[in-house]
Amino acid sequence: MTEKDIIMKFLSHISPNQITDFLGIEANSVWRLPEEIKDLQGMDFHTNVVLKTNNEIIQVELQQTMTRDTLNRFFVYNALLTRQFDKPVDTYIIYLGISIKEQVIETDCVSFKPEIIRVYDMDAKSVLEKVKNGKCNYIEMALMPLMKNSTEEEIVELVDEEVKMKIDKNIKNDIIATTLAMTSMSYSIWFVEMLKEKSGIDELKLPRRGVSF
Repeated sequence: MTEKDIIMKFLSHISPNQITDFLGIEANSVWRLPEEIKDLQGMDFHTNVVLKTNNEIIQVELQQTMTRDTLNRFFVYNALLTRQFDKPVDTYIIYLGISIKEQVIETDCVSFKPEIIRVYDMDAKSVLEKVKNGKCNYIEMALMPLMKNSTEEEIVELVDEEVKMKIDKNIKNDIIATTLAMTSMSYSIWFVEMLKEKSGIDELKLPRRGVSF
């Protein structure tokens, strides 16, 4: 199982409100929609997460690297969602890499500019403080190892706090598994194995390092 497989499993299980909260979207009601889009000469297109609020459709894409072709695919997904639901579609990229420039497709007829959530620019120390106060978003928790100012000591504290959470066991295990998968992208395997032992998730198979998506 790759890092992306683990975090997509996690995103598929948590409340859609956790996702909109992470994206900074205020919505009273949020529904998850099927990610498969049947269109374009019968081919199946798949986007990471599709949500619906009372006013809009939200397309969420998770990426560690970006190419022009990746941006073009997201543009096609956005257009297909617009056609299918006849509502405004906002595209968000949760970017797990170190840096990413502005992503835009602009012509005389088209303007497509996804909102980019740069995880590396988020502050790990601030997230850990919220976790300790019981106020942190689940996605922030799971992605904290990739944020700036993240250290091994703070990741140990994070996992300890995650283990103590009094929430649904499956959701808790998803959060911890995703935290360990994100840690494996930047830290040594022995450190991740130590965290795995502390967490007590024996069945977790850690992904290979260096996997891009």
